[in-house]
Amino acid sequence: MYGPDNEEHVQSKEQTDRIKQLEKELKRVTMGHDIQKEATVFFAGESKKNMRP
Repeated sequence: MYGPDNEEHVQSKEQTDRIKQLEKELKRVTMGHDIQKEATVFFAGESKKNMRP
């Protein structure tokens, strides 16, 4: 059977949708990681400022 309703096409669409979902989640997690890194650098600098006599 050919066409948009055949099993291969449906599976391919499901896989494409899942890949898009995972890419979106990866972007969100990567952004969170980058924010945490920047915050760590910022607060480490602030901590050093407060420790100087």
